[in-house]
Amino acid sequence: MVTQIGLVEDTAVGAGSLQRVVTFLSPLDVHVQRSPVAGEVIVERFTAGRKVAAFKPDADRHNENHLTVFRRDNGDVVGVRQIAGAVARRVVCYLRQGQRVPQGQLMGLIKFGSRVDLIVPPTYRVLVQVGQRLRNGETPVALPGS
Repeated sequence: MVTQIGLVEDTAVGAGSLQRVVTFLSPLDVHVQRSPVAGEVIVERFTAGRKVAAFKPDADRHNENHLTVFRRDNGDVVGVRQIAGAVARRVVCYLRQGQRVPQGQLMGLIKFGSRVDLIVPPTYRVLVQVGQRLRNGETPVALPGS
């Protein structure tokens, strides 16, 4: 379920303000993530950390996570941060830096309750709302343009 939508500063993804869509995954949800865009993986980085409840607003700053940043052919940069939660014990990402991937390719999974942050340029139009449930590989979250 989408729990937050807003602007953030995340220099690991890009300069300036970026839009972030936060999705909380309960232990009953599917915890597989797919590439949100086609492009080249320019960053893939694991960060060790705590495992506080993933629905907490600051879980992205404290919890174990894996950041994957994609560069689209048009130059846009899109980030996905997989964040472990209190129940989740492990974040898994299958992609590697330099790899080119099509949109929708399996990128990883988080074992049990967790959170996924989608980070897109501020010019993208977010298509979802807080409280909305998403379907893996089916629900469009954001599109280029204003």
